[in-house]
Amino acid sequence: LLGCIARCALPSGGWAGVPAGPLSAYTTFIAALCLQMLDEPVDLRAAAAALKGLEQPAGGYVEAAGEPVAQTSATAAVLTFLEASGLSGPGVRHPAAGLLASMQASDGGLKAWAGAASGDLLSTFTALLALGLAGSASCLDLPALGRFVRDCAGPGGGFGAYPGDRQTDVEYTY
Repeated sequence: LLGCIARCALPSGGWAGVPAGPLSAYTTFIAALCLQMLDEPVDLRAAAAALKGLEQPAGGYVEAAGEPVAQTSATAAVLTFLEASGLSGPGVRHPAAGLLASMQASDGGLKAWAGAASGDLLSTFTALLALGLAGSASCLDLPALGRFVRDCAGPGGGFGAYPGDRQTDVEYTY
């Protein structure tokens, strides 16, 4: 595990998803979390500085530099990382929360990105977790979100990606 994480480390302080790849918001969050769980040193300030380079002017974060629009999972990963590291603040929290709140679809779930047609359970989960850590979950319509989650439940147990998805799997069930 440590070798894999080390091979994907970037000089900026963040991590790529694959060796020699671009900075990844989600991978930086996961790599730092793994290292902390293993009691390995992590330069949280360097990682935070790298992640801030992925911030979009209108709020939120992209997964990798050069992507055109902020995404829910990337924004949630960065917000969670910064909150858990004690490196967040109103200048980060409010724009990120605003972007995440804007992703709530009419079905009650959160969309992966602004152009998505509907919510999905993974985006909904990551956004709710990040907003909860930031003390900002009240910016969502929580009753609608609860209905969305219940509607994702499969008839035989587990959860699918969206309401009516009867192909449940481990990723959406966790």
